[in-house]
Formats: sequence, structure tokens, C-alpha cells
Amino acid sequence: MSAGENQAGIFFLKGRKKMKKRILATILCICVVTGAVGVPIAQAGWADADTAAPPSRWTNTSLITLNMSLNNGTITSSGQVVGKTGTTRISVIFTLEKLVGGRYVYVDSWSASSSSMICSSTRDTKNCTSGTYKLTVAGTVTKDNYAEPIEDWLVKNL
Repeated sequence: MSAGENQAGIFFLKGRKKMKKRILATILCICVVTGAVGVPIAQAGWADADTAAPPSRWTNTSLITLNMSLNNGTITSSGQVVGKTGTTRISVIFTLEKLVGGRYVYVDSWSASSSSMICSSTRDTKNCTSGTYKLTVAGTVTKDNYAEPIEDWLVKNL
């Protein structure tokens, strides 16, 4: 083997080592970025369409459940807000809207409150037709003198 061939082999090996380092550094950067972003993305999801509130979403609130059904022109909307142990007051407003022409249009709203850790409400709205509806709940859950603002919604094709 000549000296020239030996030098070419050494440069080739050095080039491969640099390439391996670059690939490993790129993989490490991807792992760091996806690891940091992966946790919030995973926590942003819900267990199913009718139930919200992963454990870390709110401080005072354990669970929000919303549901809607359409029967003979009447939408029955129900919702429940469950505070964590020590909750002293829940005060919320439910709003029902219908998707019309790409925008939500007001249909009905009502309020509910409770001086315990559970606040439930059901309401029938008459003269409704099939379509996509959005039921929103917004208000506060009070525990240890902190009135935590909450908001959640359910979009459902009825």
C-alpha cells in the first residue's frame, strides 16, 4: 500500500467520524426538542369527546363533563363541574350555540352554581334542528379563597 493510499484512507475515516458525530448530535437535538414539547402536547388531549380536564389542567377543578342530545326537536344539554376536595363554591354559565355558515350562532344560555364541590345542570332547548352544536361552560371554581377561572366546551353533530 502506498503512502498516498494510506492518507486517503485516514481522511476517509476522519470524514466518517465527523459524519457520525453530526448525525448523533442531530438525533440528540431532536430528542431534546421532542422531549420538551411532547409533555405539553400529551397533556393537551382529552380522554374522550365528552370529558375534559386532564389532572394538571386546573388547580381547583377535577373534572368537567358535558353532553348534548337531540330528540324530537329538543336538545337536552347537561354539564357537571367537579371541584377538588375543599372546593367551597362553583359558579358557571352554560352557552349553547349552533354552527351556521361557518360561525357559531347563539341558541341558549343559563347559569348554575353550587356551594359544594359538585355543580350539575341539565336544560332542554326546544325548536332545534339537526346540525353541529357547541356547548360551552365558563365560570369559577373557588377553593382556599382562590376563584379559578375555567372554560371548556363540547362540539357535537346532532
